[in-house]
Amino acid sequence: MSNPSTYPQNRFNLIDEPWIPILGNREASLREALSHGPQGLAGHPTLKIAILKLLLAVAQAACTPKGQHEWRILSLDALSARCHAYLDAHHDEFFLFGERPFLQFPILRELGAVKRGYALLQPWAGLGGGSAPSDAQKARLLLLQSAFAPGSRQSLGQHQGPCLSPGHCKGPIPCPGAALGAHGYLHTFYKGNSLLDTIRLNLFSSHDIDMAGIFPAGLGTAPWERMPRGEEDPIAQDLMGSMMGRLIPLSRFILLDPDGAYCTEGIVHQDHLHGMSDPSVTTYRGAGGGFHAVTVSPERRPWRDLPAMLAFLSPGRPTAWCPQLQLLGERLAGTRARVRIWSGGIRVRRLNGEALVHADSDEMESELLIPIIMGQPGMGQWHRHLSEEMERLEWQSRLLTRAVLGYARGTGSHDGGTRATMAGRHFWARCEAHAQELCDACPGGNRALRESLRISFSRAAAKSYDEACPHASARGMLSWAPNRLRLMRPFLAA
Repeated sequence: MSNPSTYPQNRFNLIDEPWIPILGNREASLREALSHGPQGLAGHPTLKIAILKLLLAVAQAACTPKGQHEWRILSLDALSARCHAYLDAHHDEFFLFGERPFLQFPILRELGAVKRGYALLQPWAGLGGGSAPSDAQKARLLLLQSAFAPGSRQSLGQHQGPCLSPGHCKGPIPCPGAALGAHGYLHTFYKGNSLLDTIRLNLFSSHDIDMAGIFPAGLGTAPWERMPRGEEDPIAQDLMGSMMGRLIPLSRFILLDPDGAYCTEGIVHQDHLHGMSDPSVTTYRGAGGGFHAVTVSPERRPWRDLPAMLAFLSPGRPTAWCPQLQLLGERLAGTRARVRIWSGGIRVRRLNGEALVHADSDEMESELLIPIIMGQPGMGQWHRHLSEEMERLEWQSRLLTRAVLGYARGTGSHDGGTRATMAGRHFWARCEAHAQELCDACPGGNRALRESLRISFSRAAAKSYDEACPHASARGMLSWAPNRLRLMRPFLAA
């Protein structure tokens, strides 16, 4: 009798079996996800990103347009048909279990890799508890490990496991997944009217891949067509420099088993510090000339970084880059399309060189409608107004911090920093409630709406100050009044 833990028979084909969470509280197969039906993905933000990356990888493998003209004439029907034809041609490569399991490395068992429990591999994936994960959950875990594996000793144990490439040496701490990064990258995509429309909007042409300047190996080959045999073999090297390698990074080499998974550090991709990143990540040069990336932070919601993400809309050389968002600037020129921008990711905590992601870590996502006709001259003006309003809000936030610290000094309080932090959080939360209104107010003819919003933001600052600075006592009032006046005077004068 064969060992049941080796999964000797091909089963659970991702093309046919439902495993992708979609809106409507149900799951879809790859074939259905690449059809007209599903309206969007469901689940937590990192899972949405990991699955969207797989769907984009299939679409890029099936029908990468040569240029903007081919993209424009690619209908949703044609995109779906070509993706289905590709899946039919590669059907045997999508079995989750079998002799050639999808995106897995059976040799890990032979090399004595340590088997880890599923809940330990991805703490926030909802795989805890006494019951074993379903095959659908294992499929989702496989994608999360490939892209968002934590860079911690706990995830892989004290030993990272065997090296598959001769001469390859693994460090004492595994590198985080390429889509996670050392600080938790914020990913941004265009969102369409359906899942298939979202895939089309984010599809790169061959020209786009060349112009991105971060893929020396071009599109590359989908890893399920040609799996690497080690961390640094020629196939792995190709993935390191190709777009396919960013969509399916294989940051962990893994083999699924009924009661756990054999896992070791996989391909180590260069990060934004070396000028490389996922196309959905926004990077920019700091004052010292080094590369930086927009990351997930509970103190800074994604909408606050929208001017940086869309810097390409302003004339002149952009100060920030997000290849994913730059796609539509040229594609929609002369059209009357309006698009939604979705951002999401998970916060990373740094401790002793490890990139930690806990079950209670902050995952966040946000969505905004860009209200101007993309590609029209008004987009530059819209971006300039949005940047000005965001700079004004940042300035108002700094005034609020100084006012709260001044109040704390005046009352002899030693918790001024804590008060200021909480006041800032409340201020930005109140402003976020008007984020879509702010985007709508930035076209050139909406100055009155922008001025009205400025009054609302000033009231938000005043309310946040009042909450952080009680003034029922005489001493409190003596410190509260002058600092509140300093906070509000610039806006009263305006």
